[in-house]
Amino acid sequence: MDVAWRLATKAIEQRAGAQIYAHFLRQLSFESFNGGIVALSTSTKFLAHHVLTNYIGIITECLREQREDVVSVGVVVRGGMNQPPKAPIVDLSATAKRRAPVSVFAEVQKPDYVPPPAPEGPQPRTVAVLQSIVGRHYGVSRTDIISESRALKLIMPRQVAMYLSRSLLEKSTGEIGRRFGGRDHTTAIHAIRKIKTLLEGDADLRAAVDKITQEFATSTVTPAASGLESDASDAVELQA
Repeated sequence: MDVAWRLATKAIEQRAGAQIYAHFLRQLSFESFNGGIVALSTSTKFLAHHVLTNYIGIITECLREQREDVVSVGVVVRGGMNQPPKAPIVDLSATAKRRAPVSVFAEVQKPDYVPPPAPEGPQPRTVAVLQSIVGRHYGVSRTDIISESRALKLIMPRQVAMYLSRSLLEKSTGEIGRRFGGRDHTTAIHAIRKIKTLLEGDADLRAAVDKITQEFATSTVTPAASGLESDASDAVELQA
């Protein structure tokens, strides 16, 4: 499987593109192959989630071209996680092959390894920090994003920030609405669905989301240090 993985990585880079491969997929390492399940690892939970959400199809396809006995690919984090993420397994039975693949889920066992040293400095992962990073990318402030303004220039950054609050931080739509100026959960649902649809055909938006995700995953700026309020303070303000 080591040889198959090395060959597959070349195909993955070609299909995903050099920029995406360099930012997100180059860090993937082969860990184990057991019962048709390939376990890969990466450095952070956010990158693991991003790979599983956006690129697992390409990775699985490229691996199956090298090994027909590959059933599923899972991504685990190198150190710091008690529970590995769930990986989709595609039903490859004769019946399933005649229709759309049916996804089920199974736990991928995390292989034994020596974890790398923990990164220095704080590692905040809050909606407030995410809003700030999105705003910086689009040239607006976090205050603008959570404001009541419906200015055209704020629509895309606000919706992208809502989408990433869901996909990266796994916040509920109700909580996302509250974090964005006390909006209704239906506003968050609309934003998440819209960005998810746009990502399927908009390469520029995919590149922007990938860049923001990478910056957020490696961010070491605390809300206090950057002048941002924490998620907790947001909640207090909204309840007041």
